[in-house]
Amino acid sequence: MAEVLGKRNFDDATVDNNNVLTTASNINDLNNVSGTPSTDDVLTWNGSGWAPSATGDSTFGSEFQQASSDSQSTTTSTSFVQKLRLTTGTLPSGTYRIGWTYEYAHKSTSYDFRGQVQINDTTTIHNIRDESQDSGTDQRKPCAGFYYHTGSGVLNIDIDYCRSSSSGGTSYIWNARLEIWRVS
Repeated sequence: MAEVLGKRNFDDATVDNNNVLTTASNINDLNNVSGTPSTDDVLTWNGSGWAPSATGDSTFGSEFQQASSDSQSTTTSTSFVQKLRLTTGTLPSGTYRIGWTYEYAHKSTSYDFRGQVQINDTTTIHNIRDESQDSGTDQRKPCAGFYYHTGSGVLNIDIDYCRSSSSGGTSYIWNARLEIWRVS
């Protein structure tokens, strides 16, 4: 008998160069399979016998959607301006990871860049206020994060930005990304 991949014993087993079982005869204990496998199921050893099981949980990573905007945008508004919106399809009930990233700058030595990420224009999941102390735009700062949201339905997820004062320079934003995927 040969031991294949350190798991179970087989008579006359052949394993290819990628450690894939290509042929086997007389697989021990296979006569005692409990249940009938469905399409794409695999046989797994449960400690006392072989049983069919799904190839894995397909929830994690499902429902993946993303949006991006790499171009530079600017504003002198003191009210939030939308840089990027991701509108999802109808999501089934579950827990989702929402991720974001962007780069920003503010051309002012006294006033602030403000940024936020919102769900459905009502729930703020990220808020930043930064006084850059720089009058140029060569000082790009990265901003990234994630949030877990439990729910279902269509979501509108936004990255918004503005400046803090009407006399306070110009706010810049680049390389904005939003993504969502189901975790449970």
